[in-house]
Amino acid sequence: MRHMCRRLRTKLGLSKRVHAHALRHTHAHELFREGVAEKLIQVQLGHTSLESTDKYLRKIVANEAVAVVRARGW
Repeated sequence: MRHMCRRLRTKLGLSKRVHAHALRHTHAHELFREGVAEKLIQVQLGHTSLESTDKYLRKIVANEAVAVVRARGW
């Protein structure tokens, strides 16, 4: 996974580090922006506490999440 993230970073010409955990955060934030309930996101991520999920969702700046999602090739 690390190798794939490095390759994607190079292929996309990104200056910031790309790592799997950031993709997890971005995925959670994208679901939230689509209107998925925090409780369902919590279950999907496997968090025992809704507080942990809330930290995920509040950590990513909305504009950054949108930019990452738009940059995806799929």
